[in-house]
Amino acid sequence: MSPFIKACLATGRVSNLPTVWSTTAVAYFLSSACFCHSNESLWMIIALCLANALFYVGGCFMGDAIDADYDRKHRPNRPIPSGVLNVSKVMATGASMMGLAYILICLLYPDTSTRTAMTAMVACICTYAIWHKKKPQLALPLMSSCRALLVIFSATAGISQHPENLTSSIAITVIFFSLSMFVYTYVFASVARHEHKANVTSPVRLLASIVFVLPFAALISNYNCFISLHCSIAFTLIALVTYWLWQLVSFQLLKKSKIGYVSYSLAGFCLIDAIYASFHSPALVGLTFIFFACALGLQKISSAT
Repeated sequence: MSPFIKACLATGRVSNLPTVWSTTAVAYFLSSACFCHSNESLWMIIALCLANALFYVGGCFMGDAIDADYDRKHRPNRPIPSGVLNVSKVMATGASMMGLAYILICLLYPDTSTRTAMTAMVACICTYAIWHKKKPQLALPLMSSCRALLVIFSATAGISQHPENLTSSIAITVIFFSLSMFVYTYVFASVARHEHKANVTSPVRLLASIVFVLPFAALISNYNCFISLHCSIAFTLIALVTYWLWQLVSFQLLKKSKIGYVSYSLAGFCLIDAIYASFHSPALVGLTFIFFACALGLQKISSAT
């Protein structure tokens, strides 16, 4: 693989795209209850996944371009400071990706609610890209809000296609899902902020332990489904056990490598998706596990951070 391609993959954090697609698919299905119900639905969710991929990679490109001066001092081995990529071209490419994704969604999803949710997510991505190094105190809530808004945007897109299926229980599940993503992101991002430093502080370790209780948010929001046995308990247990075991593995890795911990945590997004999906579709659980495996496989090719 050429240095240029490696640099592009690293700058765009392409290894994290399976986690974006996993969350997009689950949020869309939970809100519409009609995942792949027709060829039209399938193409709409594929387009949504493509747009979210462009938003994600474009935001990463713009962030690295804006951070070029900081990286020259603190991370000189990054693609832009090392001279492999040109800062102005990276910025232009990132902005073009964001613009293309925005136009695509506006064409396919003409409703106001979807466009509003998308605009809020894009605004959050751009704000994070601009300010996360200049205002470190804003970095964690902004990054966490980006993931939470990914859920809300994808769910809103699903609702727009099948508004007749929207119920209060679905709305509650989407809210809990987005809050879970916010908390999970906040936890591992607090470690990511200090990945270039020598020590991991005890408060960060304590904060990270919060991820073990996150599945209870899914259980609470899907309580009626779980009690009425409308879901497959076996798949729910598989998703829960896999998530908890993966967190144990991640914490063990944290002792040796903070970057490794962050990479594993990023792949762990798919396991949160699996827990929420398990209450509604065993097939969707399988899809999240596939995305999980893809994320880990791509991390061997390109860094996730």
